[in-house]
Amino acid sequence: MTVPLRPPDDDGDEARQAFLVEVYAATRQVASDGDAAIKRATSAHGDGRPATELLSSIFIPGDETAFYLVGARQEAHVRSLLERAGVRFDRIVLADAETLARRSLSP
Repeated sequence: MTVPLRPPDDDGDEARQAFLVEVYAATRQVASDGDAAIKRATSAHGDGRPATELLSSIFIPGDETAFYLVGARQEAHVRSLLERAGVRFDRIVLADAETLARRSLSP
């Protein structure tokens, strides 16, 4: 079950979802550079671009893979974010954010 991270706005905007981005990262430094680039690109959304947020990231050295969890309203917004950040990705999938939603609601 996919649960929105935040309910739709009063003006009818779509709820923000969590998307998992998979990236080839041969080293921890490559993963860290990707993380920093995504953070810089998310901070530049004030110019009319849709809001996106890097929620979490993890590097799996044995698989040479980094995963970035990104909050956005649509997958297209995540793709645009990654393009602005210069991050080449292998895939983007909608994540099951039920645990995240529950965690954000708890005191």
